[in-house]
Amino acid sequence: MSTASAAPGGPSVAGGQANETEGDWNLDFTCVFCEEVNPEFVQQRLDEHYWRECPCLCACAYCSEVVEVANMHTHLKLECKSPQAKGVQLPADTCVMCRAKVGLGEAAFRRHLLVGSGCAKAVRKPKLGVKYRL
Repeated sequence: MSTASAAPGGPSVAGGQANETEGDWNLDFTCVFCEEVNPEFVQQRLDEHYWRECPCLCACAYCSEVVEVANMHTHLKLECKSPQAKGVQLPADTCVMCRAKVGLGEAAFRRHLLVGSGCAKAVRKPKLGVKYRL
C-alpha cells in the first residue's frame, strides 16, 4: 500500500498514490479514492480533500492516520502503530464505520460510501451534485 501526500503537519493518507512533480501532478483533477473530478484539485486542494472531505477515507480510531475505508482491515492488521489495534479483526468485506457487509474490493466500498447519502455512520458524506465514478 503506497502513501499519498497529506495536509501539512497531518498524518499521511494510506492507500493512495501521488506524483510529487507539481507540473504533471494529477492532470485529470481526480481524487484517486472517490474519483471525484474537480478542476480545483491541484496538489494543495487535493491534499485538503484527502485530509478533510473524501468520503472514501476515514481516520483510524486507534492511531488517527487517514486511511482508505476499503483498506482499513489491512491497516489494522499490518500497519497501525497503536498497541490498542493489536488483535482487532475486521473482515475485508466489512465497513469499519457501520459494520455492514458491503462486498470485496474498492468498487463495492465506493458504492457503499458514495451512493445516496453514503454510509449511515460516516462523518464524511458524498457531496450533492457531484457525479462520482462508480
